[in-house]
Amino acid sequence: MTTIVEHDHAVAVERTSRVSWGAVLAGLVFVIAMSWLFFLFGSAIGVGIADASDMEAIGEGLGTGAIIWML
Repeated sequence: MTTIVEHDHAVAVERTSRVSWGAVLAGLVFVIAMSWLFFLFGSAIGVGIADASDMEAIGEGLGTGAIIWML
């Protein structure tokens, strides 16, 4: 003869956040650091190619170049 035994188990599932906020914060810091690095790199190139003897061209061109680089 066969005996059928049924078990009812209630399992409490703890809901955790699917977002790793540490990774989000680390990614944000990384993106900010890289954007500053690229900004400084572009500024160094722009200032490096400017002709120091022509002050009028520096005033016009460097400002325009900086605005374009910021975009």
